Amino acid sequence: MSSTISMRIILFSVLALFVIGSLLIFSISGELFALFTHVAKIALAIGVAYLVSKIDYRIYIKYSKYAMLGILILLILTLLIGVERNGAKRWLDLYFFTIQPSEFAKLILVAHLASLIERKGEKLRSFPLGFLPVLFWILITCLLIILQPNLSTTMIILMTGFTLLFVAGARFKHIFFTIVPALAGGFSIGWFFLSYVKTRIIKYFSEEPFQVIQSKIALGSGGISGIGIGHSKQSEKFLSEPAGDFIFAIWGEEMGLIGTILLVVLYSMIFYFTLRIIKSLPDTFGKLLGFGIAFTIGLSAFINIAVVTGTVPATGITLPFVSFGGSSILALSISIGIIYNMYSLSEKNKPELVLYEQPV
Repeated sequence: MSSTISMRIILFSVLALFVIGSLLIFSISGELFALFTHVAKIALAIGVAYLVSKIDYRIYIKYSKYAMLGILILLILTLLIGVERNGAKRWLDLYFFTIQPSEFAKLILVAHLASLIERKGEKLRSFPLGFLPVLFWILITCLLIILQPNLSTTMIILMTGFTLLFVAGARFKHIFFTIVPALAGGFSIGWFFLSYVKTRIIKYFSEEPFQVIQSKIALGSGGISGIGIGHSKQSEKFLSEPAGDFIFAIWGEEMGLIGTILLVVLYSMIFYFTLRIIKSLPDTFGKLLGFGIAFTIGLSAFINIAVVTGTVPATGITLPFVSFGGSSILALSISIGIIYNMYSLSEKNKPELVLYEQPV
């Protein structure tokens, strides 16, 4: 199968998810204004993705560190002056619009880690010379995000970071003996300093949260083929975040098992065909960046679906390309724009590809 077909399948899958999200937003709200707002965000995101697709992805090697420092500053500002909603500071009010820096942190960190890992080369197998510098950026980002608090994004970043280290060839013993203390440390912070984390963990093992119970009712009500778009009962009275974290439950209620399988297939195609595209890239940076993007999208979808089905404790994470949320849609669209640029370059004259000089 050619890279062109792979890219077309990715674009089709993303557009299909956008359409599904738009249908659900209108179904849940019943308002044309909400639909218009959501579609406008998608249109803006697609425009930005188009511009990003024209930028040689290898230029990010030179600027990833500056982007990383910039996003860390935004994360610190979020903790200091961020907008608080439901006991969490995850948003920055920029007067004309509000952004969620952690959504962009996921992409920027992947790009910076890919740049660092390529530059370290064989030194990555050395704990002090290669592994530790990469680990620093993962942990500092996780710390700033978990303090918001935002446990779900912290887990995604932690798992993505260590997975990148693993596929890049870092020693397994280094990964194991750092991820265990990192998880233990994160759990301790959540248990002793973040009451909502402790509450959710206790409820998960003692009793199911109300939201999860209602999401299961929605999924069960959908049966095989669903009750039809616009006929959801759970979104009207019982689910408090029907357009956000629990939008998968509404889709399952309205479109049934067939609809939920379709969503899983769409995410699987994005992941699989992204891997096919990056396989032909000539540089380690591109392969790691592409893998990190695909893994982040797939993992986010998996965790969201796992929360809705009660498989893992409830966390605040959106369903990629579907949930209502401008920052998430924009960051994900930028990611697809980068993948498209990788495809474009891989289709050109490969012998003429020259890597940018990497900063010391």
